[in-house]
Amino acid sequence: MENLIDLGWQRSRSKELLSFPECQPARIVSISGSRFLAMSGSGPVSGPLNYAAGPPSTWLAVGDWVALTPENRIASVLSRTSLLARKVVGEPMQEQLLAANVDYAFVLQGLDGDFNPRRLERTIALIHAGKVVPVVVLTKEDRAPALDDALARARAVLPGIVLFSICVLEGRGVDRVAGILGPGITGVFLGSSGAGKSTLLNALLGATVQKTAAVRAHDSRGRHTTSARKLFFLPGGGMVIDTPGMRELQLWDAEEGVSETFPEIEETGKHCRFRNCRHENEPGCAVLLAVDGNELSRERLLSYVKLRREAEAFALRQKLHGRDSAEARRIGRAIKSVAERKRPRVHYE
Repeated sequence: MENLIDLGWQRSRSKELLSFPECQPARIVSISGSRFLAMSGSGPVSGPLNYAAGPPSTWLAVGDWVALTPENRIASVLSRTSLLARKVVGEPMQEQLLAANVDYAFVLQGLDGDFNPRRLERTIALIHAGKVVPVVVLTKEDRAPALDDALARARAVLPGIVLFSICVLEGRGVDRVAGILGPGITGVFLGSSGAGKSTLLNALLGATVQKTAAVRAHDSRGRHTTSARKLFFLPGGGMVIDTPGMRELQLWDAEEGVSETFPEIEETGKHCRFRNCRHENEPGCAVLLAVDGNELSRERLLSYVKLRREAEAFALRQKLHGRDSAEARRIGRAIKSVAERKRPRVHYE
């Protein structure tokens, strides 16, 4: 069982596995077409995606632990400690699983023009919603016009989040990432194409395993060189799930994640006159007062309101499924009212 612990196995799953006496536990390494690749205590195993009736992407994720039959068929997906997911672009209620049973999510943004505080906040909200610890890694520090200023800006919008910069090509900071990913610990790399995910992974592995490509000059974005999610095993004993670059990130079931991403707003909001204050136009709002007094960031509040509305609209759409037509119309009106609500007065100078 020690080999399984190195793979991230938690003994709490052993009781669950008793329901499948002839099965062995294995961790999903990759999913390709109609087959999976997994790692068990005795080595790699492969088999068909046969467990669920729906599309495989809706029920199995890289990083999942499964119970495998002697024929290498999936009998069950075992309970998850964490799950990162996003809404499929263009589909109102379709979920895409990004990674399961992850301990740390490393959000990579390049200091060569890719740095975007609002995108960082959105990604952190997704990570908090998935019950994962976020770590922000600003790459390409050698190409930052003003490194100290960039770090200060990033820390201002990410209070309480572990954040540091690295330069993989010059060997700086890679050890900080490796130090977090100890034996049995799983991380996942998230970020846009060209942020340096594959370059960092190759440095951690000590070999060129993932393809890399140059970024575009005008926006520092790259082409998709990683086409699928895959779990890699590091020499030091940790694991990393590399993911394709995400051009658009829409939240899935993230109301709690949004709240955790803006702790200073949530804490100040405890002093508002009304318990259900939305910090938009209400009288006696402590958050609006703090923004007017430059004690809280105006941009952070606007981002908070935008992400909260998106999360609330999603929650209402969830309620819409399976309801009768009259109730569906009522919920539809509620969704529209959330979208059309006036912006906070703090928007105006």
